[in-house]
Amino acid sequence: MTDQDTALELYNRGISAHNLRRSYVDDQHGDNSYIEFSRLQIEREEKYLPEQYAPFPEDAEKELLELGLVLDALEDAESKVMEVLSSGQVLGLGFTGPHEKIPHCVPSHQWHFLTVDFDKGTAVGKELGYVGLQFLTQEQLSDEDFEILKSTQLAPDDKSQPDTEPAKSNTSDPLGVFRQMENLSWQEVSISLVAGDLIEVSVRGQVKRVSYFDLGLVDKRIGKGVLTLQGIILLNMATLTRSSDKGYKKNLSRLRKTLQTRFGIDQNPFYPGNYPDRHFPVFELNDSRDKADERARDRAMRRSGTYDDNRLEHQPMGNLGSDLSERTEEYPVDEGFDGDDDAAKFLKGNR
Repeated sequence: MTDQDTALELYNRGISAHNLRRSYVDDQHGDNSYIEFSRLQIEREEKYLPEQYAPFPEDAEKELLELGLVLDALEDAESKVMEVLSSGQVLGLGFTGPHEKIPHCVPSHQWHFLTVDFDKGTAVGKELGYVGLQFLTQEQLSDEDFEILKSTQLAPDDKSQPDTEPAKSNTSDPLGVFRQMENLSWQEVSISLVAGDLIEVSVRGQVKRVSYFDLGLVDKRIGKGVLTLQGIILLNMATLTRSSDKGYKKNLSRLRKTLQTRFGIDQNPFYPGNYPDRHFPVFELNDSRDKADERARDRAMRRSGTYDDNRLEHQPMGNLGSDLSERTEEYPVDEGFDGDDDAAKFLKGNR
């Protein structure tokens, strides 16, 4: 076995940043139902709880207190983790570029200059960057293992900032570049709904703009730019909206399989649900369509000389239906479609 094979084997033996942080959370928080949540999940729960417990404000206050305790516990655990990383008691391994097959061991002194996202498994600083982090304690390593990992550390003049240029891949398979990534996890995936029928996907510093069609979320049977019920569920997740789909469980399962196939990740992309009509993604999911609309209005106002800071407020749901209909050359919405497809009704009702 070569040194590279050994380094990769050790990397695969490590634990994720999320699990490392969890191991430093005091046992007293073990019975808190939110202790396994990510920070993004906790923030979403904080927004949703007042609505969920509207008839029972005392229960809502209790749940919000539990969320606050978890956030405090995570902050304390992260502080402890940074101490053991800086002291070299725990070693972190990660990738610094999309084409690397062997991870680098992060020098202990670099942790002072890195900001760690324990949910995404990334560490970024000025001219420094690691993704896909996995961790090992020194007790898990033999002297030979330790020397091999030490040899993978970057030279002082190496720049390891992850590449943020758009990924180049076969245009007929825009997501193929992500399926080729080794040991990819959902915590490393970021998806943003942008403008029109476009979705921006960012993984390990690589950025791709794809369509809803590329993600398998457009109904091929109709072929008129109509979202499938799975696509509507994803849109609801991005806008923090409860689903009204009577077949929610079945369509959520279909969405799960679609995402697993498109990204080549076997793990469940969604956290276990506490509600029958609502789930949260493990990956980062943002609705940025309003931002694109605002930029377009700003440009129009500047060109016409009527720019005004007091512009119209946006609807939180955005306007996906009109976005799709405006791109008629790709996925025109059939204005005369009279079927009872829930996706068609949804898009027509949100123009």
